[in-house]
Amino acid sequence: NVYDASEYLKHHPGGSESIILASGGDASDDFLAIHSDAAKAMLVQYHIGILETNLSKNNAINCQYMDSERDIFLDQKHWNTVTLTEKVVLNHDSVRLIFALKHPRQKLGVPTGKDMYLRCISSSGQKVIRAFTPTSATDQVGKFDLVVKLYRASGDWPGGKMSACIDLLKPGDTVECKGPFGDIEYQTGGILVINNVAHRVNQFTMIAGGSGITGIYPILRSAHRDGIKCHMVSCNKTEEDILLRQELDGYKRVHHCLSRPTNGWKGHSGYISQALIGRVHDGFLLCCGPTGMMESVRKIAEADSWDSRKQVIFL
Repeated sequence: NVYDASEYLKHHPGGSESIILASGGDASDDFLAIHSDAAKAMLVQYHIGILETNLSKNNAINCQYMDSERDIFLDQKHWNTVTLTEKVVLNHDSVRLIFALKHPRQKLGVPTGKDMYLRCISSSGQKVIRAFTPTSATDQVGKFDLVVKLYRASGDWPGGKMSACIDLLKPGDTVECKGPFGDIEYQTGGILVINNVAHRVNQFTMIAGGSGITGIYPILRSAHRDGIKCHMVSCNKTEEDILLRQELDGYKRVHHCLSRPTNGWKGHSGYISQALIGRVHDGFLLCCGPTGMMESVRKIAEADSWDSRKQVIFL
């Protein structure tokens, strides 16, 4: 089936990039793996015909591409396979996954601030796709790291589909990757590119909630290296929940806030507030975390005279 989604590009919640990059090829697996029944029902209004293809020829082309020895592993239009080499339990619901690339000199190819798609096969044979931000450095060769929070089944809730897949992964297993994607990129020298427009940055305020730190940390690491002033708040429920704790504590002006602190906790307690976010400046306010926390940050920023259209970015 062929669809013309041109009129829907500006309305797509995931941005226009993902649709444009899928154009000209078979997007069936990617679409079905991540979209709701409501989204699938919308397809009929964009249907324009049926295309006959030579599947054997297409498969041969894909296999030839996947076997190539490239300096950069990822591609936005093709899924490629990586092998899990190590799985480290970080706490009760989070793991670090280390994947090997095709050869020891190869780089993953995710610029700072962007993410990638991971595709796994569930125990029922269903393809599951989710976006993740690597925590390894952009110049890392031969391998890459993902820090992942697992949303396991609890009570009547069946748990996250990708979480169930990752729970079953063991060293030697393979998954598929594609990317990079995203509208934000931090470039060396204090340049933040937003929707293809470059901005020079001299200061960041960063707010991370839970596993949202994986979206914030790569920018913090690169900006700090460039001498950019960074004020960061990492919000979690308990001290055990703090991800990348060792890495974060190596930077100045990084503060931890717990909503359920134990006796003896010496950091901040409670929830995100104007006092924790700090004063307004002419740089950028970055936020990545749960929906409720990001909405709180949005309200605080608007009340505190941040320019919500130009300065406040939700990753």
